[in-house]
Amino acid sequence: MIREGIRRLKASHADIVLIDPQFAPKVIVKPDGAGMVDLIQAEARNQRIGIFHRFAIMRHWREVDGISFDTLLSPDGLHMNDWSYACIAKLLSAAIADAVRSPAIARMPARR
Repeated sequence: MIREGIRRLKASHADIVLIDPQFAPKVIVKPDGAGMVDLIQAEARNQRIGIFHRFAIMRHWREVDGISFDTLLSPDGLHMNDWSYACIAKLLSAAIADAVRSPAIARMPARR
């Protein structure tokens, strides 16, 4: 499904940025949650398109900054709330602006 979506977007000549899943209880409890993050990363690298690492950002907020899931997520324990959407929007817009200013740097593979 990811490859087909990318194919369609490329055919429309749209700029593409993949965003991996949110770091949320209903995602991380699934056995294939981390695999999905890896799959999206690999497909972005294979297709030479941008990726925004929302999972890693939210994981950092939770595990390093100690921000509770109640602060990050809506009551359903899955979807982001207004606070986290606003933070992600600021980070994503900065990443897009950086990519526009320095496209060669934006295409460099992510370090692990």
